[in-house]
Amino acid sequence: MINISLLSMLLASATIQADVLHDFDHGINYEQVKLSKNEYQLDISSGSYQLFKQQSVFLLRYSSQLCNKQNFTLEVLSGVQKFDAFPTTPRALQSNLKVIVTCEQSPS
Repeated sequence: MINISLLSMLLASATIQADVLHDFDHGINYEQVKLSKNEYQLDISSGSYQLFKQQSVFLLRYSSQLCNKQNFTLEVLSGVQKFDAFPTTPRALQSNLKVIVTCEQSPS
C-alpha cells in the first residue's frame, strides 16, 4: 500500500499545469504549457468560424513574442479549419487549434 501511495504522489507532482490565458487584442482564449526551455504547446480555443483568422494571426504574433523575435518552428497538431466559401450544411463544432512552438536558439 505504501508503494502505491508514493507512486501516486510522484505522478501527481509530475503533472504539467497549463496556464489559461486571454489575448484582448485578438479576443482569443488559449492555454500555454512550457514543454522545455525552447518549446511550448499552445491550445487556442476554437470559438466561431469567423474567429479562425484572428487565431492564425495571434498564433504567428504570439509565437514570435514567445521566442523573443528569434526564428521559430510551428508544428500543428490539430484544429486547422476547413474553408468553404459557400457551405451547404451547417458547420460542425471545430476542435481547438493545438500547436507546438519551437524557438530556435541563437548561435553563441
